[in-house]
Amino acid sequence: MKISFVIGTMSSGGAERVISEMSNYWVKKGWDISIVTIGATKGQKDFYPLDSSIKRVDLSVKPYKFKINIPILLWKIRRFIKKDKPDVVISFITQSNIIVLSALIGVKVKKIISDRADPYKEQVGFFLKRVIYPLCDTLVIQTDGVKKFYEKIPSLKVVTIPNPISKPTIEKSKSFNFNSPTIVAMGTLKKIKGFDILINAFANIHQKYPDWNLVVFGEGRDRLVLEELIAEHHLQSKVFLPGVIDNPRNTITDADIFVLSSLKEGFPNVLIEAMSVGLPCVSFDCNFGPSEIIDNNKNGILIETGNQKALQDALEKLINSKSLQDELGNRAKKDSMNKYYIDNIMKEWEREL
Repeated sequence: MKISFVIGTMSSGGAERVISEMSNYWVKKGWDISIVTIGATKGQKDFYPLDSSIKRVDLSVKPYKFKINIPILLWKIRRFIKKDKPDVVISFITQSNIIVLSALIGVKVKKIISDRADPYKEQVGFFLKRVIYPLCDTLVIQTDGVKKFYEKIPSLKVVTIPNPISKPTIEKSKSFNFNSPTIVAMGTLKKIKGFDILINAFANIHQKYPDWNLVVFGEGRDRLVLEELIAEHHLQSKVFLPGVIDNPRNTITDADIFVLSSLKEGFPNVLIEAMSVGLPCVSFDCNFGPSEIIDNNKNGILIETGNQKALQDALEKLINSKSLQDELGNRAKKDSMNKYYIDNIMKEWEREL
């Protein structure tokens, strides 16, 4: 089987992680795999490790978002696919999906696209998707909630396939050392991730639990805002923003509680990663994903989106009960590995090829 993935960049991100894991999985089966980027900047490196057998191709036209360069990009994609002759082209993320489907009109190749965000709030209009998306053979989305949105488009085959996770490695990460009991969160530092709500919630309870710290991994445009909030609460010695780390899943294994404070999600990769290493998790019940991942009070805790008081209460509940931490963490690890283990998820993908 010969497959070409297409995405904007292979920098850090959930879609990029999934493509890297899928590519590494299939290349180990002896498949011919290419990863094509169409929006990378000069010198941009791949964040996730890739098997040396995977072909990396960059077709980016700088700056590729400018309308004047879109025809050039379409031509480059079309030329590459016609020359490379893959059995299947798999595109990830809305903008790439629209570009790839437009470039491959009339080209006889199977086209699978995957949308990864909240479709109700994306900037790309529903009308454009309604016109372009039916050109694909299959649209893969991650949650049944999102599937309901796309089922409104006639002649569009939509399937739900969650993101895969592999077995955690034994090797411990050296990216960050946890010296005290720690609540951990992870994601791009931007408003929609709700880290300001999390910091405020921690600020209201930290004096009752002086041994506990809060660590938020990630980078983004709101770093200064969050640093100022931390300083406002005089929590510089208790709340940390270490930036992006090279092995997030192994790193958070040594934490005690994980929080997903997002106000919306496409599919929270980091939540299933935290569950897969046995962390008790607290999550806002945002659109989309958490309610399909967490069985409330059995393998995690779901709370009202944006409700700071509910977050404080959930954190205190866990901090005060090591037995509850263990119970939720053990169940989370078992459930997430059963449902999202890569062998099972890849079988679902292979049914669509």
